Amino acid sequence: MKTYLVGIGVFAMLAAANVSADFVSGDLQLRDAMYLYDQGVDARGSKTLGSSNCDVFQLVLDVTSGYMDLVMGVGNASPLNSFVYPDRIHDSAAMFAYALSGNDTWKVFGFNDKGNLASTAQIGKGTIFGYCYSTKPDAYVYFMETDKCTVKYSDGSTESIPNCVPSSGSSLVVNNMSDLVGSYTQNVTFSAPGSQCAAVGALSGTTSVTYNVTVSGSQLTLLGYNSNGSCHYTLNKISGDSVSGYNLSGSATCDSPPYLSASVSGLKKVGSKLIGKVTQSWSGCTQTVTLQ
Repeated sequence: MKTYLVGIGVFAMLAAANVSADFVSGDLQLRDAMYLYDQGVDARGSKTLGSSNCDVFQLVLDVTSGYMDLVMGVGNASPLNSFVYPDRIHDSAAMFAYALSGNDTWKVFGFNDKGNLASTAQIGKGTIFGYCYSTKPDAYVYFMETDKCTVKYSDGSTESIPNCVPSSGSSLVVNNMSDLVGSYTQNVTFSAPGSQCAAVGALSGTTSVTYNVTVSGSQLTLLGYNSNGSCHYTLNKISGDSVSGYNLSGSATCDSPPYLSASVSGLKKVGSKLIGKVTQSWSGCTQTVTLQ
């Protein structure tokens, strides 16, 4: 019977394509693996990728939206010895690989916002792969979700965590855009290729912008401004929700130049920021604004 352990870790090394460990005596093979696509992560760290009896446990992570802090653990009993990866992993980063190795029975990777562990807010999404290399044929990988009180294994089977109460906030999906209301100051990247855009003075590059968001029914008003000027967007919801992001279309009026049309895709709140992509067009120029 498979078991599982909640914990966070202490020892890590950079993963390599051909995994080896000098303490191993025997045939080190890929014993198990898990593949998690479009996996959401909350601030408090309710998602844990764990392993049992893996001599080398490798994580491959691609953050596709938002960000994640990574915490690791190794040990033979709970609580595990812990180690927090010093750098936050954003969706702008390349695919990330890390591995835990040693004789400890349990090795785990946790994903959270280390500065906001009391929050159930969704902070990001990503593709998460876990690979178990071991001399032991009974080694395996599992994925624990304490917000759902479940543990999943690579064969698709699922177990319930005893004495666990699911988080009522973890599955809350908002679709009325009320979750976006507020003020945000963050980096934004402007992309405006071509001579037509240069002729009208369209911005390019990354700069800090402050956004104020209000909502009335299915209409969202977005005011963005910085030292270069301001834009006032009037947008109507087409589809989406707080988890997948909202898709909207409408118009924008700016200091210079005046945009004629605007559309937004994947707009949502992640932590203290808005993420999504704005496309705005005028005078033969199409500019893309990426909120990050």
